[in-house]
Amino acid sequence: MLIRLLITALLVLISLGSQPLDAASSGLVQRDHLQAELVADVDSVQPGTDLRVGLRLVPDPGWHTYWKNPGDSGLATTIEWALPAGVSAAEIAWPYPDAIPFAHLINYGYDGEHLLPVTLSIPADLPTDRPLRLEARADWLVCEEICIPGDATLVLELPVSGQTPIADPKVAELFAWADARRPEVVDWPARFSTEGGQLSVQLESEAIGSARGWQFFSEDNNLVDHSSPPALNAGNGQLLVAQALSPFVNRFPESLDFVLVDRADLAGILGDLASVASETASNIDEGKTGPGRVLALSRWVMMIAEAWRSYSGKAFTFNATNSGEPLSPAAVFASTLAAKLPSPPRQSRVNNEMKKHIKKHRAFHRKNSDQSQE
Repeated sequence: MLIRLLITALLVLISLGSQPLDAASSGLVQRDHLQAELVADVDSVQPGTDLRVGLRLVPDPGWHTYWKNPGDSGLATTIEWALPAGVSAAEIAWPYPDAIPFAHLINYGYDGEHLLPVTLSIPADLPTDRPLRLEARADWLVCEEICIPGDATLVLELPVSGQTPIADPKVAELFAWADARRPEVVDWPARFSTEGGQLSVQLESEAIGSARGWQFFSEDNNLVDHSSPPALNAGNGQLLVAQALSPFVNRFPESLDFVLVDRADLAGILGDLASVASETASNIDEGKTGPGRVLALSRWVMMIAEAWRSYSGKAFTFNATNSGEPLSPAAVFASTLAAKLPSPPRQSRVNNEMKKHIKKHRAFHRKNSDQSQE
């Protein structure tokens, strides 16, 4: 009975959480197991300024999309812009991802409603007598136990005015979530080595007092074996990271970008959620029946989702240079990482086949789209 109530509560939340935003938006588009729309953080465009827009994605419960490094399998979401003359788009300002385990794989992505922000540069001579038309072609891969490629062409029109745009409160939380997860660019001294079948990274920063709670992500998707967790150690103003190399890595550039996320306060968040769960269970046991129990459970699930969603640890992105030789502290990890490389995982070959299938799917879609426009 309780399971049935929980399912009903979740369905209530799903119906609430996947509604189109009453904001400057392209409108919500439904695709297999995912909804998408293009939104702006203000109500109008002012010539000579920057405009922030974002691709809002809402996967079905249990489904997820991917970060720019998808991990062991998957494909990153992409956006192709068709913009008026003089308007230019920056790269996606990627929020840091969550590690999403599947069997023996580790993928990086987002398993709930999320926003991929992009900053547009608006020319000073943009005409004010007509709206600005923004067109974006979004492609993604949404996965649960199976993966389904999807795409949508989204069009957003905004009025152009010489007045200062007004921030749209209806999307403020989405942009705040993405901003809180955007890694801060730091220039900490860092270097890496790929000797001995593992990636070793050494960086110097007084901001890191302990290795507890830190998550490490490589922005290069062909560098490490993501299913082999990184080993971290900190002390004397240094952080040392070691992770097994991918058996398919075939190049070692002069520099690489990495992301560090401090999730040390997560234990406190989990404690708060336990208290909420206990209080909600007591309220349910005090005689709530029927719709009342569903509402109580819905509020409980909503509070858990909101607490988890609102938690964002400090994140940093840094560049490390190739030392070209073993790092002296690498011996610290000798007992942590096995010397021999793992056998080539089957999922890498599967992922290659998946990419071929997705390319065929997208080529077929674009061919049909071109024919329909003729």
